[in-house]
Amino acid sequence: MTEKEKLEIEKGNLEAGNPWTKKYFNLSEQGRVLKENPAQAEKMQAAAKRIAEIDAQLAEQNSARQNGAGQGSAKLPEKVFTLTGRKPCRPRRCLP
Repeated sequence: MTEKEKLEIEKGNLEAGNPWTKKYFNLSEQGRVLKENPAQAEKMQAAAKRIAEIDAQLAEQNSARQNGAGQGSAKLPEKVFTLTGRKPCRPRRCLP
């Protein structure tokens, strides 16, 4: 099992119906839980924070994979020139 799969499973276990998470955000439910069971509310807030950390880790892994980290991919040239060899110019300022 890869690290990504482990993180996704942990995220799914923590996220289920938590009103502090991005997916299930609900102020009314947050207020009810805080009023009825403050200890449970603290646990849910900590779980939501952990979910945010997992999302950041997954996003970092995805961006590293898309950028070709570790694959030795060539970078694109930073300067772009047209077929004539000149830099592209703004349409209103270009004169023949």
